[in-house]
Amino acid sequence: VRLTSRYTSQFEDDSEGWKLGFNVSHRNENFDVILAAAFLDRGITYDGNGRRIGMNTSGSVADSEADNLFIKAGFNFGADDNQRLQASLSRFNITGKGNYILVDGDRFSDPPLTNTAERGQPLGAKTEFNDFTQETLSYTHNDLFGGILFLNAYHADQSMRYVAESGLDRQDPLINNNFFFNPDGSVDEDRLPLIDQSEIESDKKGLRTSWTRQDPFGVAGLEVQVGLDIVEDTAQQKLALTDRVWVPPMEYTSTAPFLQASLDIGPVTITAGVREEDG
Repeated sequence: VRLTSRYTSQFEDDSEGWKLGFNVSHRNENFDVILAAAFLDRGITYDGNGRRIGMNTSGSVADSEADNLFIKAGFNFGADDNQRLQASLSRFNITGKGNYILVDGDRFSDPPLTNTAERGQPLGAKTEFNDFTQETLSYTHNDLFGGILFLNAYHADQSMRYVAESGLDRQDPLINNNFFFNPDGSVDEDRLPLIDQSEIESDKKGLRTSWTRQDPFGVAGLEVQVGLDIVEDTAQQKLALTDRVWVPPMEYTSTAPFLQASLDIGPVTITAGVREEDG
């Protein structure tokens, strides 16, 4: 068991941050398990001149909270423990605390000013985040028909929300058609009425397989590997505050068989392979 802690500061009241985490590992004969978890709180960041660094327009790790969880367990079995079944779970989440807003810099001022951040509530009602979860299940056989078989099934889902904006692409005349126009007929984007936040949702599942054999056909120094990769991915992008689908759902599937061989001839290794992906 290992416990870790950390405290950081740039000697400003709002720059303090801390981390707390622990790792637990255990092995008993054919069984092993690892458990790790951590929580991290970050304050705002400052540059070398003591000026707050601006928040990134697509989200920032400054002024955020993050948690991380990882669990992996495996079991060896069969003759000489040549087979293994393993499962893992990984989860990561980082969420902005929403205490600051971005202030644009001015490259034409004297001296030029970089972006900075000041206290205030961001546009909209929600903070940005990145949330990721993945589960895997794998099987390994170290002596199947003279080779090594590896199977890995996985599922992953991810959601990301960006900072709120009031750009032209966020507007919807069905919700608010009070557009403001310039004298030339173009839209005055500084006076757009509708603020919204882009949010991406992705769900992926797949299977990775391979079988590898050394010295097939009695040829010393030859290694052959064959396998098949399958993946199915569904993703869409919506506007979180008004619950509108911004980018329609995309469903993507892929099947990819492959064959690879390598041959050692003294100090020289020759490799060749082919992979065909149908997506």
